[in-house]
Amino acid sequence: MILNKKTRMTEVLKLNEFFIKMYNVAFRLTGDEVKAEEMAFIAINCVLAKEDMPDMVSDSILRRTAEKICTLFLSEAEAD
Repeated sequence: MILNKKTRMTEVLKLNEFFIKMYNVAFRLTGDEVKAEEMAFIAINCVLAKEDMPDMVSDSILRRTAEKICTLFLSEAEAD
């Protein structure tokens, strides 16, 4: 944990931890390993451009990616 300019606690994750957390979010929604992997991959690529892949991921990127996974899940549910 580090302190940012607003002196609130901010979580910073290593990229590998970020991938695991995003997969877990998707898996908890879908209950399917393959769908979770695809959904996490799509969400991560929507939020982070490949050339912008940081070594460390901030909580705002974590939150935006989790929101994107939820959006994908809900849009898929509507399509069914």
